[in-house]
Amino acid sequence: AAPAAAPAAAPAAAPAAAPAAAPAPAPAAGGAPEPFKVSGSYQTDVTDLLGRMKAATAFKKGDAGMKEVVEDARSAMNTFIAYYRRNNKVAGAASFSTLYTAISTLSGHFQNYGSEYPVPEKRKKRLGQQYAEIEKAVTRGR
Repeated sequence: AAPAAAPAAAPAAAPAAAPAAAPAPAPAAGGAPEPFKVSGSYQTDVTDLLGRMKAATAFKKGDAGMKEVVEDARSAMNTFIAYYRRNNKVAGAASFSTLYTAISTLSGHFQNYGSEYPVPEKRKKRLGQQYAEIEKAVTRGR
């Protein structure tokens, strides 16, 4: 009975860690990600957007599906900024400022190089640092 209890405890720990990881959006019926919709909850929207941005950042040259994921992320970034930029409570937050910088970096990359050219390692590293900062600030309510 003791060996059966140990494996049961391990899967229970895994779901608890999952929400912090900000998963990429689930594919819709056609294989494309669900379109980004502003929920009005800043923390929820940031988590969703970060998942999409991380997915777009993670691609390597020649990876299948990159164009669709990148175009979805760009659309989500535009929608997010259009909604929250005017919100004075959010626009002054540390997480928003860092997120705005990360959005500008990622959006600028794809604007200049196209949606099929992956993010270079140096830029990917900097974006990874910004994503971590944003997650930390959002969990602290900043």
